[in-house]
Amino acid sequence: MLHCLPRTASQRMRALLLALPSALLFGIPGVVSAQRTVPTSRQTPLSTSKKAVTEEWTGLYFGQKKVGYSVTRTTPTTYLSKPALLETTEGITRIVMLGAKVEQDENSEAITDLKHRPLKQTVNVKSNGSAFHVEALFDYAAHKIFCTVGTGSNATNKVLEIPAGANLATDSSMLTEGKNLAVGTKLKFYILQPLSVELRPATLEVVGRATVLSDSGQSISTFVVNAELPDGKMVSWVDKDGALVKSEIQVGGITMTMVHETEVHAHDTAYASPALTKAVAGAPAQPSDFADATALKPDRALPDPRTLRYLKATISGVPERNVVPSDDRQSFKRAKGAQGDGVTADFTIRAERFTAAGASLWPVRDSSMAPYLARAAYLETDDIPIHQTALQIRGKEKNLFAIASSIRDWVHKVMTPDASIGVVRSAKDVYGRRRGVCRDYATLYTALARAAGVPTRLCAGIVYADGRFFYHAWAESYVGRWVAFDPTLYDAKKADFVDATHVKFAQGDVMQMFEVVSIVGRLKIHIVESDPAALEAESGAAAKTVN
Repeated sequence: MLHCLPRTASQRMRALLLALPSALLFGIPGVVSAQRTVPTSRQTPLSTSKKAVTEEWTGLYFGQKKVGYSVTRTTPTTYLSKPALLETTEGITRIVMLGAKVEQDENSEAITDLKHRPLKQTVNVKSNGSAFHVEALFDYAAHKIFCTVGTGSNATNKVLEIPAGANLATDSSMLTEGKNLAVGTKLKFYILQPLSVELRPATLEVVGRATVLSDSGQSISTFVVNAELPDGKMVSWVDKDGALVKSEIQVGGITMTMVHETEVHAHDTAYASPALTKAVAGAPAQPSDFADATALKPDRALPDPRTLRYLKATISGVPERNVVPSDDRQSFKRAKGAQGDGVTADFTIRAERFTAAGASLWPVRDSSMAPYLARAAYLETDDIPIHQTALQIRGKEKNLFAIASSIRDWVHKVMTPDASIGVVRSAKDVYGRRRGVCRDYATLYTALARAAGVPTRLCAGIVYADGRFFYHAWAESYVGRWVAFDPTLYDAKKADFVDATHVKFAQGDVMQMFEVVSIVGRLKIHIVESDPAALEAESGAAAKTVN
């Protein structure tokens, strides 16, 4: 599943969203190759003044439970010989994911101009021996952002275009701080998403006034600010100077709250701030496991889901960018007259069996498949151990389906389930330490398949288990047509295909997997039909029509 990264208010909140079912997981082909080398730190001189350092501590709550804290320090500095601000963030998030304790340690920084426009951002997150690194340099003259994912020989570059007239921010709270706010104030801006390495639009509106309790227990008159962020809706309460008092975002029916606290309170894991709303503080006990709390419960159960070959469901609340094109396996039809946030559509999934007899042969000569054979961020297909293993598994086999099936079997056999690693991991990291969650299984499978010459893309969405839909990652390989392979849930004794409860909302490379963060807590699922009899009836009706 997925994992995360933070920053200050909205970015730190968005970060925890990524820590979904082992990092929620995650269209189309991968990382854009940089047309020039990303400038190094030596080319971007920085000098820092020791004066006027400000320090802000915040506590992070999942329901009533304290799950983390962060401290952000802002210092005047110079960058490229111009006055600037250096903002450093350190934080720890501790959650339970699929029964495992997950800890994420962040140490990141942003350099902005005096209007809080980002000039350079660096995000570093560590968890249980693995690390995540993204660096972005903003070139406003060229209207480009030069991004680097990873470090050293594992680094991958990507160039993003800055839209004309775009207002960029490192964090939504930076847009209100120090401003003369008024009800009705609206702001549009763009935020760099560290996981997907995409520039996403967002909006902010001051919608009213309210008196709330601060961490000290004092009543404060605040402005209520609604933010439409790429990963969800956030409500913030800011004081007359635009400084954050607290923020809330809904995740799977549970409120996540970020509160401006003292250093002592922020560190205290047993502390519950009086700033928590009464509805949160007085709510019944909620699931402590993040995967359980964010799982989606449909309106009826699906028996024996791993053998299910057909599913039709009406799903509402799907963000537009998460509606992937229909294909041989999954199709959708938008509902007419549907109201509410997001898209409402009927999704139909047919998990048809595919056999080696219908497969194409290696090597693949179709140039349109080149992106699905290429190295990309987190997919080091040219890593020597990965490449050698891929060739060993392939051996003399030329049937693409047989090759892909052997790679799936190998990954399923060598990997050990472990949800305690809370960061995005590369195929090289997973290969060297063969444990993880579905995202890690799918990443390793994709790198090996591509290295073996089988065009492959990652998929992210939801899958049914134990009465609910959980966030999940798997893969699809082109073996004459796109066929799904799930190295995590594969069970040869149950079925030799990927069941129809795998509903896809993103596809492509590793970074595209994280597009599904935007569906967390938004979806509602109505099961229309799912039994084999429905599939047979549909096929019979089609046959009669033909006759």
